[in-house]
Amino acid sequence: MEPSPAVQRAAEAVAEAVARAGGSHGPRMHPFERMAARPCVVEAVEGSVEVEGNYLGTTIIDMGASQVLIGRRLAEHLGLHQEENVTPEGWDIGEGLEEGQKEELTGVLEKARDAFAYSLAELGKCNRTEMEIDLQSSEPVYQRRRRLSPGDRDIAIAKCKEVLAASLIQESTSEYAAATVVAVHKYLTGEMLARRMWEDYRGLNRMTKSDRVMDQVLQEVPRALCYIDDVVIYSQMGEQHVADVAATLVTIEVAGLTCHPEKCHLGVKTVAYLGFQVGEGGLSVQQAKVEVVDRLKAPTDCSTLRAQLGFLSYYRRFIPNFSKTAKPLSQLLRKDEGWKWWKEQERAWTTLKEAVKTAPLLKLPNPDEPFLLYTDWSSSGMCTVLCQEEKGTERVVAYVSRSCSPAESNYSSYEGEGLAAVWAVELFRPYLQGRKFTLVTDHQPLLWLMTNQTLKDRNARWAMHLQEFEFDVKHRPGERLCSMWMA
Repeated sequence: MEPSPAVQRAAEAVAEAVARAGGSHGPRMHPFERMAARPCVVEAVEGSVEVEGNYLGTTIIDMGASQVLIGRRLAEHLGLHQEENVTPEGWDIGEGLEEGQKEELTGVLEKARDAFAYSLAELGKCNRTEMEIDLQSSEPVYQRRRRLSPGDRDIAIAKCKEVLAASLIQESTSEYAAATVVAVHKYLTGEMLARRMWEDYRGLNRMTKSDRVMDQVLQEVPRALCYIDDVVIYSQMGEQHVADVAATLVTIEVAGLTCHPEKCHLGVKTVAYLGFQVGEGGLSVQQAKVEVVDRLKAPTDCSTLRAQLGFLSYYRRFIPNFSKTAKPLSQLLRKDEGWKWWKEQERAWTTLKEAVKTAPLLKLPNPDEPFLLYTDWSSSGMCTVLCQEEKGTERVVAYVSRSCSPAESNYSSYEGEGLAAVWAVELFRPYLQGRKFTLVTDHQPLLWLMTNQTLKDRNARWAMHLQEFEFDVKHRPGERLCSMWMA
């Protein structure tokens, strides 16, 4: 097959660049450079070479006797026009879009090529704001270098060379220093396997003020939100989603930022976000986190227990009576409390693990539908369950519980139920205020609290607090309500 004129000119340009570079070692290949495929019969050179001009990292990769991959930036610099657009491969476009909409979205992605970084050299530089690091103290933050194993040291050195070559860092003799850590890294699939170098900037971050660059960048996109560097577009599927993706990419590109193409999931019905699986069906625990919980081993000291309990507590909205269940574990973290891992602690720890592993699918709240609020109180703690009806069936939106203080444990039953009602209503104020809901209780004295005209002290304050809300009180006799939901 005869090479096209464009490929022939590219090959000649690369050959000339290699000749100018000189030396017998040949060019070096950038490990992340992406190329556009074109057939030819020109002998390929493996690697990349620096040439004079405004571009860096020209790369030719040998793909066999009939293909050569040409760097996009080199082609643009040489004025080589491709006969057709090269569609980015590997886009995760879900089944939430029709075929025509998928094609339209693919066209949007092709046009927004500069909104993505396929290599470290293509990472964007934000032009939206000037970064000023305001320190709370003039004392330098310095962390001593941590000891690394030979394998971890090799990983750290290789990473430093890589980002140094991409001009993302520079050598420094500053009085500020952060410790290098090599830890397990999460693959794009969610598996925690590879080891990767990190810098522990927590000490420095405590000295600086937080910035809101991404909030400023996306403030004009109505259905896009960002948490640190994770952007979620929560539009309806179809044409609106395609338009929202296009608007988001244009905004990001104009700001000089770039996205990781392999981390983009578009047109999907569910997405893993901040440890949760979020979608049209509701909210659930991300499967990768369930696997982490399954691998947890029983703690042997307070430090490990505190870390595990904090991790499990992140999913407490899925666990009825979390505080009551975790109480034997929480007591071990009290000051001057000795380490006593007995059957009670083992049972509580196992129960919490199983609760996360079998966590239910929570309903996403619908502001147009009425809410039902269940409350329950005991001398050891209180719990509440927020629900909504869906197709004639009550579905849970969230479980919340907490322990009682020593004073609250001495309340009478009707005072305790009143406290639980006030606490639950205040907790879910953003969902309940301004709309009528139903407060469901299994305790008759709570009905008396809502209707009595001669209340005093805290009972009167609670009744006045509840008057801010519009609700009906429904008595449902039987077993403890939160225990019923747990079953």
